Amino acid sequence: MQPVFADAIRRSAPIRLRAGIRAVLALAPSLPDSQLLLWVRERFGDELADDLKHLPDRRRRGHLASRLALDRALRLAQAELVERVAGLRYSLDGRPVLVSASGMAVSGICCSLAHTGRAGLAVIGPSPAGADIEPERRFGLEFATRIAESEERDLVTNAGIPSEVLPATVWTAKESVLKATGTGLRIDPRNVRIVARIPGGWRLHVEGRRQVPCDWDVASYGAAGCRLAVAHSAGSGPVSLDLHPTMWRRRGAEVAG
Repeated sequence: MQPVFADAIRRSAPIRLRAGIRAVLALAPSLPDSQLLLWVRERFGDELADDLKHLPDRRRRGHLASRLALDRALRLAQAELVERVAGLRYSLDGRPVLVSASGMAVSGICCSLAHTGRAGLAVIGPSPAGADIEPERRFGLEFATRIAESEERDLVTNAGIPSEVLPATVWTAKESVLKATGTGLRIDPRNVRIVARIPGGWRLHVEGRRQVPCDWDVASYGAAGCRLAVAHSAGSGPVSLDLHPTMWRRRGAEVAG
């Protein structure tokens, strides 16, 4: 999907987000894509709907689910956000930017989106946050050794995470931080270290990058056969995770540990 460079977008008066950090997990419903794209067009505008329309079928469903999750997060957080947010664009560093009907960026609220298969995850908060989701058994143990030191893997193992889920747990935690910083893989994942266990997740430290915040908290979850991670600046939690109505038949999200 081509980014719309939002760095030059004018910003509206800031919103004071009262609900803190809110995450929503959604599944793309069993409806024709044409119906879902019509909803996206009406909710987030023609440009986004046209971009999604041209994605391969296997990717489109996850993208649609993350937009459903974003709409739900806005509705749960604050009623006025539903009226204020009319579109979604992307900044030069790849982060999504919420915009109003007049095309102005909505100040005071940040968001992050992630998807895999039919599942989509959205996070909103008053400061930068990062979301990631992966199938819980997507990666093998060898992958975990490439992205994390033994001390990091031991922290996760000692928290009771099964070995077959450990690689996805480690990766989503690190990837969510990389998305929150806006750097993506310009930072080596090995330089984003899991340094401590905290209630519901992990504390991570970014090494060697003075221009980005160093310490991040990551809430880690397991749901719908996936590992979910939500990164936010250290001490700025907690994170509230909600299931979109598309998930009501698949309840059972549990905080790691």
